[in-house]
Amino acid sequence: MTCWLQTPDAVLDQSSPAYNGGHTELHLSSVSTVDAFAEQAREDLTSFLAARALEMAKGGCMLLVFGLREGYYPYKVRATIELQERIWNDLVSEVIIVPKCSSHFDLYLFVILIGVHEFSRRHGLDNKNMV
Repeated sequence: MTCWLQTPDAVLDQSSPAYNGGHTELHLSSVSTVDAFAEQAREDLTSFLAARALEMAKGGCMLLVFGLREGYYPYKVRATIELQERIWNDLVSEVIIVPKCSSHFDLYLFVILIGVHEFSRRHGLDNKNMV
């Protein structure tokens, strides 16, 4: 069985500008590395959603809350988790989700890092000097 989360080939290739050079945190990596992981995240999410579409039982539900970050560091997602809890409780209280589902809910968290190029574009920065 293949895992739906993949490591981008470019970050393992020493001749690639996206080579990660042993870094374990994206805030220490190059823009090319971040771009490679961003593209891989898009592919992985597509794969994840395609698999869930096949597995969903009739009448089943899935709640996805995506945390978006505006920069590399600090890596904060706590507010996303709290927001998810509020959204879920609102859906149950409005009987959009039957209360029985609430006790069967499992938390799966998928956080997307906004790419440096997109961050730079949004904030009018020259990303040539960003690493």
